[in-house]
Amino acid sequence: MSYQRHTNFVMLGDLLISTPGKKSQGPLTTPSRFTARFPVSNLELSRLEQKIIVLRDTLAVAWAGDRIVARNVLDQIQNEIIEPYTAEEILSKINEMDLLEKEKHSVSFIFYAINQDDSDAPIQFMETGYLVNQTVFGENHRIVYAGSGSSHFLDLISHDFERHDNIGGSISELQFIISAILSRAAFAFYREMVSNENHKYYYGGGFELLVPIPVANKKRFAKISCASAFWRLDGKDPNGRDKLTLVGPILTNQYTKNNELVISRLHFEADGPVLHRFMVPGMFGVAADDSLMPHPDFDPFFVIHYVLGLGPKRDTMSVLVEHGIGNDKSMQFSLDKNGIFSFTSKEDFVTKALGY
Repeated sequence: MSYQRHTNFVMLGDLLISTPGKKSQGPLTTPSRFTARFPVSNLELSRLEQKIIVLRDTLAVAWAGDRIVARNVLDQIQNEIIEPYTAEEILSKINEMDLLEKEKHSVSFIFYAINQDDSDAPIQFMETGYLVNQTVFGENHRIVYAGSGSSHFLDLISHDFERHDNIGGSISELQFIISAILSRAAFAFYREMVSNENHKYYYGGGFELLVPIPVANKKRFAKISCASAFWRLDGKDPNGRDKLTLVGPILTNQYTKNNELVISRLHFEADGPVLHRFMVPGMFGVAADDSLMPHPDFDPFFVIHYVLGLGPKRDTMSVLVEHGIGNDKSMQFSLDKNGIFSFTSKEDFVTKALGY
């Protein structure tokens, strides 16, 4: 899906691939709820794969549907479409391809493009969709979406977009919409991870996020690393204040130079933290050697904090999206080379998380 608010754009994609006619042979090895404890039986799940592709620095796409057809289409788009990009040219190229009508209706795409003649010229963003749906909230404020789970996901995230999100601080509009999207995706992902039931829709190992970022006087598309941390409201501290306990799991997304997504999942057992890592390929990525995996970074620019046990009944959840680096963040996580995990608080995180 893509989300536009005024002149800012964000693209969000889940990671799960299903294959018609091929049922899973067992629980998928993913960072979320697909474990022996919660087996999956009602969907033809096959693997994880990135659904947001950076074709060039100035051209990105999110895809859904038949993977083989999508790869064929995007391969030609990548090799044959040049700047300046236009929606008409991209859509015409798809319609002119040697595809069966059934194949043309088996995929959906959302394209983002940046057109800039030189460093002093204003940046022009182009966004277009192929066989997608959209919901319009107001002028230059909309969501475009596609895929089997899009209606379910839209229902989860699109309610009350104009409300004030608990993101704190003085932030730009782009940071605001990233935080808004991440917080809503966090709720969907949380429901999946903690459920004892098989859902009709799944989000696999979580979500990827793409935005245009400034580079010198130009902009390019890039995926943003983000992490998730789970806390529980756990009694009172010695001063009588509500106490939060980090209960895990903590998950973080990182990218290799080969455009592979590495998901690190840290959970806690009696003997201490246990780290598992998952490699998620891209459509055009080159398989990366495990030795090229980056050191797990659980403290990227955006961290989603799940706070469990709020409210009078202590059975609800709140989400805090924290942004920034270094001194801008109230909580910092680290995992050293010996596997020792630690976190430090530079201010009263409970106060910030609970909104006192």
